[in-house]
Amino acid sequence: MSQHARGRGIGDCGYHARWQFDGRGFALSHYAEMTRCGGLGPDDWPVLWRVADPAAGMP
Repeated sequence: MSQHARGRGIGDCGYHARWQFDGRGFALSHYAEMTRCGGLGPDDWPVLWRVADPAAGMP
């Protein structure tokens, strides 16, 4: 599940969050936010929260 909000119609500020169901409820898995509207798209916003990829630490 995801949610987002735009500060302006062109979508260059706001936030984007993704939630993941863990079997009992939803937990935040990714959160990015851009507080200043400056022309950057959501893919370039700073990520403030991210769940680690379980496979990333495996050899």
